Amino acid sequence: KFKILRKKEKVKKISNDFACKYSEAEIAYTLIKLTERGFINAKEIYGDGTISDIRVYSITYNGHQFLESIRNSDIFNETKKIASKIGCFAMDVVMKIAVNVVTSKMLSL
Repeated sequence: KFKILRKKEKVKKISNDFACKYSEAEIAYTLIKLTERGFINAKEIYGDGTISDIRVYSITYNGHQFLESIRNSDIFNETKKIASKIGCFAMDVVMKIAVNVVTSKMLSL
């Protein structure tokens, strides 16, 4: 049976799922990098000279474009395979690989 969650409940559940796998420092670092790269709109909240919270407001156009390029699991898996072979997971490289995988699939139609 599915339960429709209010927005705050959804955020809390997602936060709890990530907290089980990743430390707060890892999550904060990732959110900061996603903000710097222009994939999300977020704001760092400071207290006592350190980041006490990060508020994520939305995903940007660039964030949507990246997600769309890897939405298909075959494309995502091929992208990861190529990135592993070259040993580079820098976001710019992963994006270029994903675009090339999509382009290759389009040309083979």
